[in-house]
Amino acid sequence: MLSSEERVFSVIFPHPPWGPLTYRGAAPPGGVVFVPLKHRVTVGVVWEEEPQVPEREIRPVAGFTGAVLPSWVLTALRRLAARTGHPPGKFLSHALPPGMEDLYHLQIRPRELPLRVPGVRRRLLEALSDRRWRAWKRLRQTTRATARDLLRLLEAGAIEIRERYPLWKEKAHSPPSSSSSLRMLYGLTLGEKRRLLHAWAPERPVMFWVADPSLARFWGHLLHWPVYSSATPPGMRRKLWEEALAGKVSGVVITRAGFLLPLPRPVLVVDEPWMEGFFFRTDLTLEAVLSSLPLPIRVFRSAPALPGEGSWPDVRVARRFPERSPRWKVGSRPHFLWRAVERALERGHNLAFWVGQKGFGFLRCQVCGWRARCPRDNVSLVLFRYPAPRLLCPRCGQESSPPLRCPTCGSEDLSARGKGLEAVAEEVKHRFPEARVITLTARPDNPAALRRLLLLWERGGADVLIGTWAARTAFVHPVTRWFVAWYPEGTLRSRKDEWRLALRLSWLSWMREEGRILLTARKDLPLFHHLARGSLRRYFERVYRET
Repeated sequence: MLSSEERVFSVIFPHPPWGPLTYRGAAPPGGVVFVPLKHRVTVGVVWEEEPQVPEREIRPVAGFTGAVLPSWVLTALRRLAARTGHPPGKFLSHALPPGMEDLYHLQIRPRELPLRVPGVRRRLLEALSDRRWRAWKRLRQTTRATARDLLRLLEAGAIEIRERYPLWKEKAHSPPSSSSSLRMLYGLTLGEKRRLLHAWAPERPVMFWVADPSLARFWGHLLHWPVYSSATPPGMRRKLWEEALAGKVSGVVITRAGFLLPLPRPVLVVDEPWMEGFFFRTDLTLEAVLSSLPLPIRVFRSAPALPGEGSWPDVRVARRFPERSPRWKVGSRPHFLWRAVERALERGHNLAFWVGQKGFGFLRCQVCGWRARCPRDNVSLVLFRYPAPRLLCPRCGQESSPPLRCPTCGSEDLSARGKGLEAVAEEVKHRFPEARVITLTARPDNPAALRRLLLLWERGGADVLIGTWAARTAFVHPVTRWFVAWYPEGTLRSRKDEWRLALRLSWLSWMREEGRILLTARKDLPLFHHLARGSLRRYFERVYRET
């Protein structure tokens, strides 16, 4: 029999295999509750009322945290489930912090324990006598009771669940709009983005969605906003989730792990949606996510959408792509670059190199012209000298040891020539032995080492930084005075590779206000021609005409 406050409702879980299950309790729609599921207690969210359910299929709710998700989060979950065909719990993890099971503790009530096992009953009575709080896992360890025994005690009322933290006050949220309003802003510089975000934050909370955790740390440092990403420690994410739910956050930088962060009526700002970090592992696309969110959305883009990116629904252009773009110093001879580097170091300026190719270069025979190639993909193998000499296929990742003799003519005259990252680092150290040089690889073995090197660069601990696209936050950081794109074309194999390069160079053009140098062996490429003239808009118009 239900009391006056209790209702029968369905609960969704952040576990995709489990669909909505029926429970009873006193919790409003969107409330975060703890419910028994199989042999454990897990966290869930109240979905909707279920009045026509047999009594034998209803289980009681174990506890209510007092937290209530905003109504726009529930609307977004319904739209995402209807669009993709997945259960709503598939996307619920984006609206809850990690470790929600740690938000509750257990307390044993002073009543007779309905257990027949003497040892377990005695240990539970001992745990009852000291009146201390214990988590579910800790109680099982100290009493050596099974999960089934604890669930029996929970249903019998011998165990009470209480919240570890003070209850959150339920806030009144305005109903979501029928559809999201999406506005596109093209060609914004770093300073313009920062001024716009700070101008929007006092009116409504702002969620600034960036591609990956490294960019999130970069923007969080510039904006002085908290960061909610997969790289944020779980304790900090839970604390930020509580503050967002209470309406104490005016601006936050997020990645795809937090696009359902329960802020009250926020504004979502998406920065450069063409970057790889916006790609979901499932069949969900960024366009589907944005069309499912009942929020005002702003999108920052440094380049127009290229063919094949998908359709953007209900787009309004708030700022058109400018006719003139920042100009680059483009050259094809290395001595033009080294003179500029020497002048910059003499003035005490630092430089950042973006190298389009990893490793050192390609292994080639000086007698017959043989080049090491992958037998599987038929592409040239890249020679890496550090930490040990090895040949790596850039497509399949197969590794092999470099040969001592040419397999075609038997000559020992094998040389490595190239324009890779290791070759640039050796050339810079040879020409400027007094300069402090740090090197950042694309996939470092230790991500913490990459963060330490970036922090060293931001604090002025080096004169020259050499890295691949993984170091892009250092390329656009305000402390970087000069930026050099060293043969960024690498090995362009298709038109799609050229489009990706155009997007990256366009982003670097608008994010860097000065000091842009580009060294290339293909100066006749239309992209580099328009970069030198400052006419990127004409280049993208040409791409659309040719496609």
